[in-house]
Amino acid sequence: MAENRNVKEEEVLAEQEVEQEFELEQDEEITYSEEDGGDGGSDQTLVDRIAQNRNVLYMGIGAVVVIFLAIFGWKTWTDSKNTEANAKAFRAFQYFEQDSLAWALNGKPGTTEPGLMKIISDYGGTNVGNLAKYCAGVALLKQGKTQEGVKQLKSFSKGNNLLSVSAYMSLGFAHEDLNDPQQAASYFEKGASVVDGNKSTTPTMWFHAARNHEAAGNKDKALRLYKQIKEEYPFSTEGIRVDKNIGKLSQ
Repeated sequence: MAENRNVKEEEVLAEQEVEQEFELEQDEEITYSEEDGGDGGSDQTLVDRIAQNRNVLYMGIGAVVVIFLAIFGWKTWTDSKNTEANAKAFRAFQYFEQDSLAWALNGKPGTTEPGLMKIISDYGGTNVGNLAKYCAGVALLKQGKTQEGVKQLKSFSKGNNLLSVSAYMSLGFAHEDLNDPQQAASYFEKGASVVDGNKSTTPTMWFHAARNHEAAGNKDKALRLYKQIKEEYPFSTEGIRVDKNIGKLSQ
């Protein structure tokens, strides 16, 4: 019993450390242009937006595994099927972290190493297979294969954690790329509510949701979210910059 308590404490501390690293990086990542009206980010490509938000969307695989351990617990991660899947997926996850996307997705040519797509096919019902869906989704988006990336990210089982926030953010950016700002706004709002009250992720997700509502013509929804950012997170990057958005929509 004491051993289980210690493992749980280590998992919680590790997840807190990942979140603290995210918060330290957040101020360095400006996720929208100076002309940040309600254009849905149309001046940037999907790959650009993913690159700018790398601290959320493209966490090192070590951090990803820490979060999964906190969600599912070490026991379920190390059952026989997950152990088998983890051993086979190791290289694919490593290639994903290194941004070697083709090798991550399909395996390195000339080797028997399976890629993420093969892991999903063979072990999709395991925790490792679920993690592979997230990684494959982000990798496909970075390759410009938007519809395929959306399919994998939608199939990824989400929980109340930063990894799920990043999945919703990816889906939001993908739907911007598909010229569907209303659906993009919906995904950003879902991402904001995953880790309720997170001072780093919540205002960012609300801002992206608001500008997409604005792009979709839902000015009242956009104004509500802009004001919410200002009231609840006035010292966030978005809270400091949002006055002009509120002013424009209040006229």
